[in-house]
Amino acid sequence: MGRFGESWSPFRKLIYLSVVFFLTFISFNTIQNLAAQIYEKNGYFTLGKICLFAFNITFCLGSFASSKAVDQIGINRSLFLSSIPILLVYIAGIGMAACVETDAPPTYCQSQIFIIGFHLVSYLCAGVCIAFLWSAQAGYLSELASTSESGRYFGYFLATVNSSFIVGNILPSIVFRIASTSTFFVLLLICASISVIMFYWLPPAGEPNGEQSNQLLAVEENRNRQSAATILREILPEMKRILELRKNPAVKPWIFFFLLFGFTQAYNFGFIYRMVEIALPEGSESSYILAQTAQMFIIFGVGISVFGIFVGKAIDHFGTRFVAKITIIGYFCYIGLSFIQLFFRSYLIACIIGGMGGTADVFIETLLCSAINKEFEGSLDYFGLFRAIQVFGASAGFTILIALDTFSPIWTILLMGSYIGLVWIKLPTNQNTTENVLNERLI
Repeated sequence: MGRFGESWSPFRKLIYLSVVFFLTFISFNTIQNLAAQIYEKNGYFTLGKICLFAFNITFCLGSFASSKAVDQIGINRSLFLSSIPILLVYIAGIGMAACVETDAPPTYCQSQIFIIGFHLVSYLCAGVCIAFLWSAQAGYLSELASTSESGRYFGYFLATVNSSFIVGNILPSIVFRIASTSTFFVLLLICASISVIMFYWLPPAGEPNGEQSNQLLAVEENRNRQSAATILREILPEMKRILELRKNPAVKPWIFFFLLFGFTQAYNFGFIYRMVEIALPEGSESSYILAQTAQMFIIFGVGISVFGIFVGKAIDHFGTRFVAKITIIGYFCYIGLSFIQLFFRSYLIACIIGGMGGTADVFIETLLCSAINKEFEGSLDYFGLFRAIQVFGASAGFTILIALDTFSPIWTILLMGSYIGLVWIKLPTNQNTTENVLNERLI
């Protein structure tokens, strides 16, 4: 890769990285939010949920392996290479739309196995690549910022990336009113392709001197000599070692915490759109329903962006356990309002649900990072473990949704009951003082 921008200031490199991730997740967050509904409205029913399930499975596995893999491949190279296979998701969507929208569908449309298989491969690849992207991003920012500025740098980065939830959902709210599904996927592909090009030109985080450059070249040459099999042999023991961390007594309460919040990820992306559908007149066109759903997800993004500014400060001021308790109460209200929506069927309530969902989502995302930093001394091993646990919970949630495949209040009631029980889960305050914490409760 070239050395474009090597002499830039760290803050300028931060802005560049933030813009690249912003473009990447304008596309991916949008399709993640709407995939289940888009495929259902185009006659593919549970394909969207199955694809999201496949994505979460490989995202879970990739979270275990990403730290070691990025170390072997290199940060900049990992960012660039991981961004390419994600394009397959949008190409698969264009292919699906062509089968539905054209009078003379392409030959491949006659094979449902090919369509489903290509989609599954696309989302399986995307799961691994997104896990690698986030791990490489953390490494890049850690190299970029000094210790005293790390909080500010991560804050700017996340604020920029989180705004993609808003901008990304403005796009379908407009496109589905005036254009086709294939146009929607083409626009996502264009945004993602631009981000791939920008990843290629991403400047190195550091500004090495001559001696450091020689060392980096030696490391690069060593990486080039390593075969994929060699890297894989090193990754598998690393995954096993990280899994062993679950036996730590301080980890066990957090496992249930993040597993259960993983379930709500499935709820957000595989079920919440039905809150909008039941509020709209029967017989509404699919394009209108998709546009209205996108507007609800704009409110979802507003919740993420607005409250994302304050949640970190709240954790610093009040502590992890207190904010965890508030998050649980917030999720209980979120699920409870969803239950109320079954009877009132109001679009206003659906939008409020979207805002509450986004707020709760950014709370748990920040808690994940804070728990690693405050309870486990910033260990990336625990980050990989907890991220994998959360994503495993999402995969389990999608499995349940696929099995139900109907708008059933049973799912909502089960989540409500689960969160009432979760309030009583014990959370450790420090990895090294577990024995003093086992008697503490959130309430």
